[in-house]
Amino acid sequence: QDPKVTLLAPVALGIHSDSIPIDLSVNSLTPIHHAALLTECGHMDPRAKALALVVKRWAKDRGVCFSAKGHLPPYAWTLMTTYFLQVGVGEEGPLLPPVAEFNAFSALAGKGPGAVMEAGKAEVVQTPGAPAGQQGAAEKVSVGQLLRRFFRFYSQDFDFAREAVCVRQGKRSAPELALPLHIILHADGSTTDV
Repeated sequence: QDPKVTLLAPVALGIHSDSIPIDLSVNSLTPIHHAALLTECGHMDPRAKALALVVKRWAKDRGVCFSAKGHLPPYAWTLMTTYFLQVGVGEEGPLLPPVAEFNAFSALAGKGPGAVMEAGKAEVVQTPGAPAGQQGAAEKVSVGQLLRRFFRFYSQDFDFAREAVCVRQGKRSAPELALPLHIILHADGSTTDV
């Protein structure tokens, strides 16, 4: 587990009219990747960032967003949201491209569009072109409708036994052979799923 503590910046500091939660992480790059993903999604389509935050809030409110208890961490919920927006939106088409085309993520990885490596540090360089989420759809689906489609996608459309979430590729496919095998032992103790 990554050491993390959430602090509240009080109103008395004069930063904002409300208390602001601040996550402080130690010796972990995951928060940087998470922030870069949310920021990039927000630049491509504001609904993408909004949906990721709503899904994360829903998961926290339902108590299924806490890795210490065996649930998915917030970053995993954001990755699932990103994947849904790449493959499962519906008639509007994909709102997000594969992660390889994200400027900030490419810069963190040190390759792809927008990447400049200098003395071991990644710097984001803007590349020209229209963001993938703004192709000019006639009627845009609201965040609420996207949330409903997100839940339907993972409860009805996504085949957990034969598919894997892969935001790098941004397309539906079977898991790669290099993916570790997971065996699920059911509560009765005698049946398993692979």
